[in-house]
Amino acid sequence: MRKNIVALILEKDNLLLVEKRKETKSSDPGKFVFPGGHVHDNESLDEAINREAFEELNIKLIEPKLVYVADFNGPEEEQKIHWYWCNKFEGVMQNNEAEELIWIKPSESDKLTYQVSRDAINALLKQK
Repeated sequence: MRKNIVALILEKDNLLLVEKRKETKSSDPGKFVFPGGHVHDNESLDEAINREAFEELNIKLIEPKLVYVADFNGPEEEQKIHWYWCNKFEGVMQNNEAEELIWIKPSESDKLTYQVSRDAINALLKQK
């Protein structure tokens, strides 16, 4: 059974936020991915993306929009990833979980570890 995952494409000043996962993480250690995580039982996708944004970045998203969904056969489990895009948030961002947070241009998507994340950026750009 595929696990539902949410991922956040946070945009600010035409840059996208990417995290380098800590080497100590059980899931995707050292990989460059978008912030996000598992959807809990009895939790909607919208609730999950807002919870993850707060847990990982200490921010409250304003009107996040679902922009892409894809199946991904990850190293640990089969996933259905739901990417949300957002360009407005409240709060002071802080790094609560990642090794490092970096801002990239959409044209620098090759820095992301997985092709499916690059596909999400391409889908977002087509919608703009």
